[in-house]
Amino acid sequence: SNMELASFWFRHYAALGIHMSTHAHIVVHATSADETARARRFLHEHNVSRITFVQEFSSAIKTAMVNSFIRNVIPHDGWLLYADADEFFSYPLNVVRLLRHVPALCSSMVDRLSSDLTIPRVRPWADGVSLPIQFPLCAPLRQRIAPGGGWMKLTLLRARIGGAPPAYINTHVALVNATKRLLRFGGNHRQRCSYTGSFSHYMHSEQGYAILRDKLALYERTRRMINLQVYRAHLALVEKRGVAGSHHRFTAAAARLIENATTACPEDQ
Repeated sequence: SNMELASFWFRHYAALGIHMSTHAHIVVHATSADETARARRFLHEHNVSRITFVQEFSSAIKTAMVNSFIRNVIPHDGWLLYADADEFFSYPLNVVRLLRHVPALCSSMVDRLSSDLTIPRVRPWADGVSLPIQFPLCAPLRQRIAPGGGWMKLTLLRARIGGAPPAYINTHVALVNATKRLLRFGGNHRQRCSYTGSFSHYMHSEQGYAILRDKLALYERTRRMINLQVYRAHLALVEKRGVAGSHHRFTAAAARLIENATTACPEDQ
């Protein structure tokens, strides 16, 4: 439902060296035949051939699918890059040397925001305006508004650690069943992962907030056991649109928070 952002997402990861035709496995939430056909055409344009469609969005579905992929598909000497559609992971120049010594890398998300603190639509790659230009401000909003929510991500994870496959319990934390104990990787305390800085999180757009509202409504309706406070905290940052055709804006309180939290963007570090 956010092909505009995806037009940048695929180019970002292809530029990092991901071979889309052979190494990318994409999961798409589509609720109709038309949505499925449109998504399939779009993904084929980006050379993605391994696609799974699901009719219901669920974090539990994602977790089960990625753990099955680790156990049954990825080579034992491989590495997993598990990114959501609004997460643009970045890596240090010495990443290859770093991976010789550690089983996992982790990085903290930095929210990308528009310069006028509105919530604009993402303009697609074809318009010729880069994402950093569309969203030039950076602030760790997730950390500030929901400290207990997940804002640290495992950005690379070895497919076998001590001979055992890791298993995600959510998109932020993985466990490895070692011989004598259960090892935890990732999380906000960076357990057993090498920290590599921050990455850009592009959720503060008109499309991103529409998805967020849909997810919150779904989880409230189905009474899924998931931390809804993160979703509610993000939605509370934004004023409702007052004039037809105008963009949503951050509230005055959110604007003050952003002003006090602004930091260097990942590309500038």
